[in-house]
Amino acid sequence: MIHSSAYIDPTARIDSNVEIGFNAYIGPNVEIGTGTKIYPNAVIMQNTKLGKGNQVHPFAVLGGDPQDIHFNNEPTFLEIGDNNIFREGSTVNRATTKADRFTRVGNNNYLMAYAHIAHDCKVGNHNIMVNYSGISGHVEIADRVTISGYCGVHQFSRIGSYSFLVHSCLVEKDVLPYVIASSRAKSTATVHGLNIRGLSRNGFSKEAIEGLRRAYKMFFMQNLPLEEAVANLQGMVAECPEVQAWIDFINASKRGIVR
Repeated sequence: MIHSSAYIDPTARIDSNVEIGFNAYIGPNVEIGTGTKIYPNAVIMQNTKLGKGNQVHPFAVLGGDPQDIHFNNEPTFLEIGDNNIFREGSTVNRATTKADRFTRVGNNNYLMAYAHIAHDCKVGNHNIMVNYSGISGHVEIADRVTISGYCGVHQFSRIGSYSFLVHSCLVEKDVLPYVIASSRAKSTATVHGLNIRGLSRNGFSKEAIEGLRRAYKMFFMQNLPLEEAVANLQGMVAECPEVQAWIDFINASKRGIVR
């Protein structure tokens, strides 16, 4: 059902099983998959593809121009998967031309009110961004990450799977998978433990969690140089295969690791 007051650009491609509410705006080159609900006053600007079963709540804006002073109206895009929820006032921008021209959001993500995903970001699956949190341009968020309220993530940083950012955390480097990061002790983020509750909820075995505990104590609590700590991690993979995710993540880091 499409409300008569909604604006639909003639180039938009909308599945017959999409609900669009009062005064919503659907711009050019927008594609909306089946089962999606666009609430009253929601906006999808342009060059945006939404998969199936998404919810776009009032005053959320998807596919807006990147907030980059060098952007010059080049054709860039936003691609969104299935079953995401974008609550009131949340925003996701299209990309710039500085990477592959796509901002990408996966499946089953939940952006609470006024959360923001900037240009050129890559967001995986089953992530939660709490009210007023924001990630800057070119940030990569893996899977099943929780970003608490008022958190900010610096451009080009990466956040590993199953990690948890505490309220008002300011992240300037990469956050390893499985950990809790907080800015309470310092102005920028440091790691404050394993995300035990998150790991348990997501089916990690007791043996895996205990193995990660041992790896955590070595890596974060012995003040070893990074190269030596990584070498020690490699020796722990046989007993705890989950440690390999840390090694791969560290080897791919360009901004350094939050420790």
